[in-house]
Amino acid sequence: MDALLEKEFNYYLTHKKDILKQYRNKYIVVTDDKVVGAYDSPGDALYFASKSYPLGTFLVHHAVDEEKVQKFHSRIYAD
Repeated sequence: MDALLEKEFNYYLTHKKDILKQYRNKYIVVTDDKVVGAYDSPGDALYFASKSYPLGTFLVHHAVDEEKVQKFHSRIYAD
């Protein structure tokens, strides 16, 4: 994870139980050790957050009980 967003992600993990009570299934925006917005889609969360905060200073995260891990593979091979 990018060191710039590590603080925001750790805030989410630390406060996940309370966040889920209030924002379950929403896409939340976290910055400055607080949730500053909750939206129905990741696009809305990014759009509205980027109007108020510089890119790279906030985290958009889906507030769900169980998180799915996604892996991406590339076809680039190193010799």
